[in-house]
Amino acid sequence: MIMAGHCFSGGAGSSQPLIECAELVIESALASLSVSNPKSVEVFRAEYGVLKLGSLPLDAPQHQKSLKLGIGLRTYRRKLAETKLAISTALKEEKYL
Repeated sequence: MIMAGHCFSGGAGSSQPLIECAELVIESALASLSVSNPKSVEVFRAEYGVLKLGSLPLDAPQHQKSLKLGIGLRTYRRKLAETKLAISTALKEEKYL
């Protein structure tokens, strides 16, 4: 059920965690983008520590992450910007921004 900007999973008395609808909007935007531009989603997930890149620490610099993903640093940054724009657009459409 969606109420006051929050999504609740489960029924009455459920111990399921509260999930912010904004998170669902972000994941939906990433899922849509992954169809047309999967590398951008991979870059985004690597940048924010969701995707582990081998032995690299999650807070590794962008140039190391780009090398591990097999792309140049400029491409890495461009794909990250594309993904951020897609997420920002989705959040604005849903009135979160």
